[in-house]
Amino acid sequence: MTKQKYGADHDPNFTRQLRNHSQGEDAINNHFGNKWDARHGDDLTRAEEETKQADADLRETERQLARAQKTLEGTDRYTRKGHSPEVADGSDTDTAFKNWSIFDRIIVLVALVASIILLALGSTNVATVILASGIPVFVDQPILAWLLAGLVPAAAIALKSAYHLFDLDGSRRVFSLATFGIAGVMVLIWIVLFSLSFEGATPDIDYSNFAADNGTHDNGITALRNIVQILAEVLIGAALFLVIDKIIASYRSNYRTPKEEYLEAEQAVVLWEARLSAARSVANGKKGEFSRLKASRAEYVGEALADWLSQQSSKRS
Repeated sequence: MTKQKYGADHDPNFTRQLRNHSQGEDAINNHFGNKWDARHGDDLTRAEEETKQADADLRETERQLARAQKTLEGTDRYTRKGHSPEVADGSDTDTAFKNWSIFDRIIVLVALVASIILLALGSTNVATVILASGIPVFVDQPILAWLLAGLVPAAAIALKSAYHLFDLDGSRRVFSLATFGIAGVMVLIWIVLFSLSFEGATPDIDYSNFAADNGTHDNGITALRNIVQILAEVLIGAALFLVIDKIIASYRSNYRTPKEEYLEAEQAVVLWEARLSAARSVANGKKGEFSRLKASRAEYVGEALADWLSQQSSKRS
């Protein structure tokens, strides 16, 4: 809207005629108010109606948001039940192994066998290294070497058990990913060290210097390879245990899964929050436009009134 200036269409005769009138001020207000309304009254009325409608929409959006928040607060986030892709009766008992999905049963059995074999090999590797060290106490009592070798499966089980120290699902997810990631890195490092230790499956043999070549691998690389191998075995064992634990837990009666109703209520709150923000923006814009129009009308009438008052002052002087 183009701002209406009083001086642009002011009739000096009108204010002069009202100079001695006792109700001149009211006449000025009415005359120039009507004059402004004739040109911009539609804009002012429309802005007022749009402001009222925007306020009504804002209040309704606030009510809808409050209702959605109340629904969210009254909805349980998780449902607890034993379940299976094939059998999900929602009972309070654990789902029997025979009712698990074929895929889950195969994964658990394969992971269990693989972890047992892997940790057995890891324990054997540790025991062999200890016995080969020639330390008298282990030579005299080999059982001590095997007891120390038991730290490999114990470490894997302890690492897997640390998963349950975290209460938040996000923390558990990070822990699981870290375990798998570090295990993968250890395997890659072990492959590199293995390649450096054994350059080929059938290396060339120098028979003239056979005795000197025997056991000439770099002791540092061999020691590092053994360390990395043990760490990889522990981490892979723990990762396999985590896979088994996750699948078994999903068939427990106390297994928690997000409720569909909660997710829908949560999405509704997010939706109404976005709508409320938009409604506030619209309402503020409409109020601003309405205020500008009212201010323009008051300014237009005020300038005419100021002119009339100045004439009154000059009359007295």
